[in-house]
Amino acid sequence: MANNVYKFRKGSHYGDVDLSDQIVWVSLDLGGEWHQHPGPGMPTKWAVVTFDKKTSEAQRKGITGIINNVFPVKWGKLSTREDSIEWHDDAKMANAKMASGMAEISLDKAATMRPDKSQPVVVKNLQYWFSTANDGFVLAYSTHHWDGENKFKQEHKNGFTITWSAKGEIKPEKMAMK
Repeated sequence: MANNVYKFRKGSHYGDVDLSDQIVWVSLDLGGEWHQHPGPGMPTKWAVVTFDKKTSEAQRKGITGIINNVFPVKWGKLSTREDSIEWHDDAKMANAKMASGMAEISLDKAATMRPDKSQPVVVKNLQYWFSTANDGFVLAYSTHHWDGENKFKQEHKNGFTITWSAKGEIKPEKMAMK
């Protein structure tokens, strides 16, 4: 089970819809066998997509289109909700939380800074789903929780931040999220 939070960089667009600084949170369970089905249509157990309250309907549709193209999985159960989402990221820590308290993530990048402790560990040249490029996985120790229907809490687990890109033709949304 995982919490993934995505913040769109300034200048991000879906068609003519500006997605700059939009935040979306995806809490999910890919299932224990996800590594055996690494491609489009991979079966998953569930996902809850939380849109930030400030995200417009057009932006939500654009974000949904991107999610469905970068993560072309077959959701067992999929739902959406909204909340206010805060995001902070610097060289040593990243933190995201929902105003409702339903979920929070803390990523301690400083704990993995090796060997000189001034720079985090970064894994390069590793594909991130069906994105077209990324700047590397900045490793961290993760503590996070989700208090939704499928409640979970994980402490001192592997985590990462990553900046990824999806460029080119992105088809209209394949699955309506409710």
